[in-house]
Amino acid sequence: MITSRVFVFLKLGIAKLVFFVGKIINNQTFKMILCLFFRLMKTEIEIKLK
Repeated sequence: MITSRVFVFLKLGIAKLVFFVGKIINNQTFKMILCLFFRLMKTEIEIKLK
């Protein structure tokens, strides 16, 4: 009885998390921040290689 309740709760939690992440990814500002972040990482790696 307890295990099935926990399982349902976990499933609901995962569904909410996926929905929340999807909403964030659909946001244009979040995409811009991600692009800037990856660009900064790329330049940092290039500087280290030189």
